[in-house]
Amino acid sequence: YEHSFSEKTILTGGTQLQSRKIRSNDRGNHEVTQAAGFLILNQTLGTAWHINPAVRVDWDSRAGTEVVPQIAFSY
Repeated sequence: YEHSFSEKTILTGGTQLQSRKIRSNDRGNHEVTQAAGFLILNQTLGTAWHINPAVRVDWDSRAGTEVVPQIAFSY
């Protein structure tokens, strides 16, 4: 999902779901389910600078929940 607040401010969000299975005759059978949600803010500063803060919340059936923040600057 993407929402434009203005020409220089855009918010993008989404979800992801994965179910992975491995079947092996010598290493056993394994299954992992993973889900995530994310938000990214794309902000243009002036004419050439960009700042992109983001946050992602991951859930894994083996490891649990983790919050992953991120920020990027570019020119």
